[in-house]
Amino acid sequence: MSDHKGKEFRAARIKSAMMVNNALNGSFYKYRAKDGRDVSFHVYYQNQQARLVKALGLSKPSEKYAMFSTKKDRKEISQITARSTALELEELAFGCDTCGCMIRSREEWENTEVGKAVVSMPLIRQEKEAECPAPDWGNPNSRGPLSGIKVLDLTHIIAGPACSRILAEYGADVLMIRRGKYFNQEQAMLEFDGWAGKQSIQLDFNIPEQLERAKQLIKEADVVTYSYQNGALDKFGLSEADIRKLNPNVIYANLMCFSDTVWKDRPGWAPLAEDITGLSVRNGSLEQPVNLNGVPLDYFPGFILALGTLLTIAKKLKEGGGYKVTTSLTRGTQYLHECTDLCEKGGVSPSLSSLADSTQEPIWDSVVQYVGGCATGGIAGFPSPATVNSAYPLNLKNLQFTDGNKGWNQN
Repeated sequence: MSDHKGKEFRAARIKSAMMVNNALNGSFYKYRAKDGRDVSFHVYYQNQQARLVKALGLSKPSEKYAMFSTKKDRKEISQITARSTALELEELAFGCDTCGCMIRSREEWENTEVGKAVVSMPLIRQEKEAECPAPDWGNPNSRGPLSGIKVLDLTHIIAGPACSRILAEYGADVLMIRRGKYFNQEQAMLEFDGWAGKQSIQLDFNIPEQLERAKQLIKEADVVTYSYQNGALDKFGLSEADIRKLNPNVIYANLMCFSDTVWKDRPGWAPLAEDITGLSVRNGSLEQPVNLNGVPLDYFPGFILALGTLLTIAKKLKEGGGYKVTTSLTRGTQYLHECTDLCEKGGVSPSLSSLADSTQEPIWDSVVQYVGGCATGGIAGFPSPATVNSAYPLNLKNLQFTDGNKGWNQN
């Protein structure tokens, strides 16, 4: 849904899309295993794809699996997956720290140990981790009610950035730490709409001075949003426990794939969450599973985490304390199952939405809002805001994506 008028950035995004749209993209292609069950692989970074290609024993280097060789590559992958059971292929994929799964029905998922654990969890888990006085936060102004609250964004791709973009729309000072420059950042295409309203800083954690800068920013933050694989930043001294030591009173908003279950350290993407929890079967069939269009299983959990963070900010303003907020892709999937159950039983009528009936926002007349002054140059087209704020009408400048390479905006 996002757009960009700058040729250089558009070209980089198209190149990134072409690299990931190949025969190993589980959003589009499923494979039949030896036991007659289907599997899907989800490797949306090139280093993940390289590990999976090696683990499967495919015939050519990872970078040679591309959009234009998909038909031939699918034939090879089909021959290889037919040698193992679906569960063996699932364990092989997770075993090399990538993503792949046996495609399950909802009933099968809910009868697994992990599925039972996810089902039993609250949609938003809110835990108090430290005691401290209520803060004197914010200075609500034309930017929004969260103006003055500092959010350090340690997220990537879609779900995590969707959460922190909501906070930015409400006026928070969101500073995201990037892995590299925008034009050569892998999967910038998928992240772009989540950059709206934020400030960026590029830091290489392998450089001691830049890692120290990241730790200083953590100490200054009021909220840290995190959506990388659990344990991914531990080697840099940036585990959840390390972040809590640096800033005991911070709100740590965490989004994983499998919640804090026995699979909490496994990687995961939204299409995998659909496949493993029965959502793609519900959307199609066990014989022909179909992933949802537009990766809503990224945005739903991202918005759920944003809601949990907003509720925790309100709680902290009343009671004080340091908190952890948790949700996950698979818990978001379960929520979508539950909502669909209600609709199918006649318990909910979409036409009765009070928001749709009572709120008139002219900005929603257009799907995309075009904004100048962004760090990527040119004119950026971001999806229209997902927030309603009657006290502080939306200012399109709040969607600007800037990059001072210094720190907080201090608006």
